[in-house]
Amino acid sequence: MNRPTFITPLCFVIFTVVSGFAEDGLTRESAIRAAMLNNPELSVASLEIERAKSRLRWAGRLDNPELELSSSTDQFGLNEDEGSFEIAFSQRFPITSRLRDEKVVRRHDIALAEIEFQVRQRQLAYEVDKAWIELKAALRTEVRQEDLLKLNREISTFLDGRAKVGEASPLDATQAALNGKLLEQELGVTRARVAEAMSTLGQLIGLQPGTAIVPEGEVLLPKSAPPVQWDLQTALANRPDYNALVTSGDLGRAQLALAMSQRWDDIALKVFAERERANDEPGGLERNSQVGIGISIPLPLRNRNQQ
Repeated sequence: MNRPTFITPLCFVIFTVVSGFAEDGLTRESAIRAAMLNNPELSVASLEIERAKSRLRWAGRLDNPELELSSSTDQFGLNEDEGSFEIAFSQRFPITSRLRDEKVVRRHDIALAEIEFQVRQRQLAYEVDKAWIELKAALRTEVRQEDLLKLNREISTFLDGRAKVGEASPLDATQAALNGKLLEQELGVTRARVAEAMSTLGQLIGLQPGTAIVPEGEVLLPKSAPPVQWDLQTALANRPDYNALVTSGDLGRAQLALAMSQRWDDIALKVFAERERANDEPGGLERNSQVGIGISIPLPLRNRNQQ
């Protein structure tokens, strides 16, 4: 019942911070940070990591012991006041490495969930960075086209005035007017690109639809080309998607080992105590107590977890 009360202020704080970034200027780094804070898929992936850790805490444990109680009487037989009462505790134990294999599987589940979280982070950072660059480029193109349109209007006005006094060709004035129409069409297309890029970036960082975004900063190119020599193993180790494939293979092998260890059922160890009351001629009714231990071994005659 307290969870919504906590989440509502948290969501409000995150939205306020992101809105502040949008109004004051959104850099590439702040856009990526805002997306990491406000992305629902990352929240679900983080929850999956916690679920995997919780499953690990409960993996590799013995089953709960069993308590058995039994009582018998001869009231419906000879009614000689004979009877017995028995109490027993039984616990099942695996004879294979099943418990250890369960823990191994759960550890691989955690590793895979964490790597998938990193994969999603990397993909989200790429998408946000790409959207920010596209918005920045579209806005800069819009400014340049507005300057060109303003300059073309000045030229068109000048040529119209010169054409009226015979100092310029009417064809040149007409051509300038046509160029203005073409520039207006291109400016409209660019403004549509700006709106689309702004909507895409706003959706990625969790802004409300229609919120204006002011990208801040410049797109700087590297000063030099990357080195030609590179290490394949180092490159693969830094790729979370490659690590996810490797971990998936490890998980599959661990699951196979677990399935193999489940071919044999657990054995049951039983400890019991019995109190008995019986007639013993010629002494009559006597009482006796017994304590014992038992073991139950399943015989895999028909089912050994095989096809």
